[in-house]
Amino acid sequence: MLRYLIPLVLLTVSARADWQWANDLAGAPLREGWHTAAFKFTNSGTVSVSASRLSFSCSCTEFQFTSGAAKPNTGATLTVKVRSDSKHSAGKELDFYAIGPDSTTPKKLTLKLE
Repeated sequence: MLRYLIPLVLLTVSARADWQWANDLAGAPLREGWHTAAFKFTNSGTVSVSASRLSFSCSCTEFQFTSGAAKPNTGATLTVKVRSDSKHSAGKELDFYAIGPDSTTPKKLTLKLE
């Protein structure tokens, strides 16, 4: 009896999200008590990506954000609002990190208050 062995090859395709940022500095004009800035990014990965949280260098910074979800090979916008107060006056630059899925590297971004 002759037996044939057929090698079994398993291919693993890992899902990954990867964002490329069009800008890492954005002016943030004051509107209704909030400085608002927009950061554009594209997804060069294989799964959708969006910012799930932000991390500012000062935990006292009051902020809000919305992030569009970018499907592979498309773009989206991260909109960030920072409350205007005595600590956050025009001309000041605020650094923060946009944090997405585990497969993305957090991106350092800067708002320049106007």
